[in-house]
Amino acid sequence: RHDDVQPDPSTGVFENWVITPTFDLSGATSPELNYWDHVHYPAWAVEHLVMYSTDYVDNGDTADTSDVTAATWVVLSTAISDNINQDQYYVGCGCDPNNTWDESTFALPTDPTVTVAFKYVGDYASEWLLDDISVIDTAVASANWSVSVNGTDATLSITASNFTVGDNTG
Repeated sequence: RHDDVQPDPSTGVFENWVITPTFDLSGATSPELNYWDHVHYPAWAVEHLVMYSTDYVDNGDTADTSDVTAATWVVLSTAISDNINQDQYYVGCGCDPNNTWDESTFALPTDPTVTVAFKYVGDYASEWLLDDISVIDTAVASANWSVSVNGTDATLSITASNFTVGDNTG
């Protein structure tokens, strides 16, 4: 879901919302929001808010007429990415750690109706890019896969969480 608001004629500032589906997290133990973001022309960004609501109502209209201002929003982050991530830099990668994506993770409540919102406020010249947005229960067994390439070598990494490897006795 994506809601655009026309720019304020006195300032030229845009407001743009990206809304996730509403999640039932009442059965979760440790729900978390995870996402990656990157900003082009951060000097033109006025505000980047990452929030959640437990009372947002999506009216189901494909014309995006649900009222985001009627909900109560809890702010998780007001940070505007500085695009610096030294963790993504490694010798020989040819990458610039000053022009990278940043990963963020925040705890969410265990309510039956949780909606996440990303709100952009800024000039038309700035861009806030979001990727790999996920809401997961970290108490549930899971595995993450990643592949890194260095020249002709590739490394596959698997990280398992809350997973017990048996000893083949039963």
